[in-house]
Amino acid sequence: MIAVLLAMPASVQAAEAFAGQRDLLQRQLQPLPGAELPKASGLVVARLGAQPGEPELLLLGTSSHAGVALTPQSRFELGSVTKALVGSLLARMDAQQQLRLDDTVERWLPELAGTPAGHLTLRSLATHHSGLPRLPLSLRFLASMLRDPGDPYRRYSQADMLDWLRDWGGEAKPEFSYSNLGFALLGQVLERAGGQPLAALMAAQILRPAGADGAGLEPQLASAQVQGHDEKGRPTPAWTIGAFAGAGALRADAQQMLALLNAARQRRAPFDAGAEREQARRNNAHGAVALGWMRTEKHGDRIVWHNGGTGGFRSYLGYSEVSGRGVLLMANGQLELDSLGMHLINPAFALDPPVQAARSAPGGWIGAVIALLTLAGMAWRLWRPQSRTEQLLELLVGSALMALAWRMLLAAANPWMAHSAAAVALLLGLATLARLRRQPIWPGAMRRSLTALLNAAGGLLLVYWLW
Repeated sequence: MIAVLLAMPASVQAAEAFAGQRDLLQRQLQPLPGAELPKASGLVVARLGAQPGEPELLLLGTSSHAGVALTPQSRFELGSVTKALVGSLLARMDAQQQLRLDDTVERWLPELAGTPAGHLTLRSLATHHSGLPRLPLSLRFLASMLRDPGDPYRRYSQADMLDWLRDWGGEAKPEFSYSNLGFALLGQVLERAGGQPLAALMAAQILRPAGADGAGLEPQLASAQVQGHDEKGRPTPAWTIGAFAGAGALRADAQQMLALLNAARQRRAPFDAGAEREQARRNNAHGAVALGWMRTEKHGDRIVWHNGGTGGFRSYLGYSEVSGRGVLLMANGQLELDSLGMHLINPAFALDPPVQAARSAPGGWIGAVIALLTLAGMAWRLWRPQSRTEQLLELLVGSALMALAWRMLLAAANPWMAHSAAAVALLLGLATLARLRRQPIWPGAMRRSLTALLNAAGGLLLVYWLW
């Protein structure tokens, strides 16, 4: 029935779908006050009713701001919705006795034997109770993000990740702490236990059995996906998830995702291994976490769900254990979809007004740190005895660093911070220039001169590399 409906023209489906909610959904693609463009050009809204085989599908907008209308075969990045499928894959492999939930990481990754990361259990990774940070806290990962902020995971390899995990000194914690790194590590464990790449395991054990053949984690699927957009509606590059495939590499269309959602809500194979069952409470009275899936218990309902986000996409997938109703949302931009998804499953959940979603791509806080340190350095050097040459060289490096911070803050949609930092830097720069007339051309020692030249060269090379 789902396949038959999705084969119908979108206009026919839209005429009957979401009666009384069309205006609400259409407003999601309107620009916010003061914005030139909407944050997304297209939105897929799909709902499965309480009875099997009764889906509604609404395809709003286009594949890009100048593109063609969306179809049921329009492919999107699903981001962290991947985690729900990885949790289901873990539960399935446990049921097949290919591994155990309480296996330690080091059983499958002996290169981490004897380390705190190696002592973590697969259950702790799948429930975000491993104590691992959200992302690796390393200069290598920071550099990989800065070198390519539009595709921040592309340059970070599995070998880089394992190197960092060998040195990690943390331990599992009793509280919930969301971790992309934890699911990236879990993906590597599943590969080792299953003897295949994660993409092949996912296709064989989850996607094809659910009727979602054609969806997948393979990076080449990006070539035929719709265009993603950032917070200002500008086009973004597709993400190359690489080592973080277990955390967010899924790409699929509406037809494939509805097949997955329908199988999940019915708890039929391949979603019959109990991945949706509660494992631990989250950090609020109404939330719990299962294996990869999130749970919300409120308004007399029990919602099993997960959301997703990449640099150019947002998504939501969820269903009610009480009513059986399921909802799929996919947008090619930075729309906030969680409350909309909950509301479409159960109207008792309040619908939040449209807001600007938080940026997925790392970089905004890094730009702020660079700006703060650069401004502090410029201010300190005003009171430090220096030659004219030293001050000119350091002013040059400071200007380059501020330009880098400006670029990152604007990319992270923080124009007020970018403008404020630039204004303070301009004042400090003018004060530095005013002092140049009172300083000697060269420092008293040649050693200081060479040090200034080397520092300037190193700073400019760093800016060039990160840019």
